[in-house]
Amino acid sequence: MNIAEMNKMNLTKQKIMRAAIVLFANKGFDCTTTREICKSAGVNLSMISYYFKTKEGLYINLIESIVDYGLSTLAEYFEKAKNIDDYSKEEKIDIYRKFLEAFVGIMYSELVPSCFVILMIKEQTNPHSRFSDMYGKKIEKLYPALRKIVASIM
Repeated sequence: MNIAEMNKMNLTKQKIMRAAIVLFANKGFDCTTTREICKSAGVNLSMISYYFKTKEGLYINLIESIVDYGLSTLAEYFEKAKNIDDYSKEEKIDIYRKFLEAFVGIMYSELVPSCFVILMIKEQTNPHSRFSDMYGKKIEKLYPALRKIVASIM
């Protein structure tokens, strides 16, 4: 496979993911069909199976890729939270402020589609079973770190 073919594959996968996140955010996982996703993306229906195996595989891949991006962006603050007692009160406040700024920055990043926030809110109120699994394993890392930082300031 040459570079042009690899880029085309990546472009097709990206088109599917962009179309899927909009549809999942607007209609929910259960009410979105793979046909709708492919029609919106302008790709052949077989591409979902090729890249993601199933609609659920696409859903999980989509959310995990954005969540992993966010967690990697916040990694330095998770590390600082582990050793928060080593910092002065002013430094702790600065860490907290920067943590929040980084989190908001992720939500408004060009790398995160704006409808992702809508999807996350919907998923937290009425979660898909796989979302609950992922939430417990990945996203819940945020809260202990934030709690620890805030508690150390008080």
